[in-house]
Amino acid sequence: MVPDGFNELILKVRGHVHLSPADKKYVQETLPQVLGVHRSVQSFRYYQHPAGRKIAGAPSRTFLKSYALILAKRVFGTKGFTGQPLYDEFEQSLTLGIMRSHFEHGAPKGFYCCRLCSLAVFPLYKLDLLHYLTCKPLAQDMRCRIEGREGAFSKGLADNLVEFTLGF
Repeated sequence: MVPDGFNELILKVRGHVHLSPADKKYVQETLPQVLGVHRSVQSFRYYQHPAGRKIAGAPSRTFLKSYALILAKRVFGTKGFTGQPLYDEFEQSLTLGIMRSHFEHGAPKGFYCCRLCSLAVFPLYKLDLLHYLTCKPLAQDMRCRIEGREGAFSKGLADNLVEFTLGF
């Protein structure tokens, strides 16, 4: 289950729509409380993506973390969420997972554990939000792989999900 109002804010940010003071307060106060309570692996088993797809398992949590970081960037500024414990935790866990996929499992740079999780983190590269990685080259490389439907992206991905992801 996605937190109330979460997808509406993602659609605003993706559409370059100004966030209201109430929206900003939601990201600053409410969202960290809701997501902070549900840190366990079993929480948020499903995520109803704004593109209309129901995502289950680990990718649901990766999408939630990635999109929470995107919202935090909009509210706090690019480097502004450093010092916000929940958002820092999300950034660190995603970054370590991405690095682990490459160094321990031999995945291409920028690829996460699976194609859905890789789609989830792509906007973070494009928006240069992972402070421990050089995101712009990763964004270019991953965009080429996604658009060209190379490797893991060659089959099994819904077009509307890909279009939504590339639209950030």
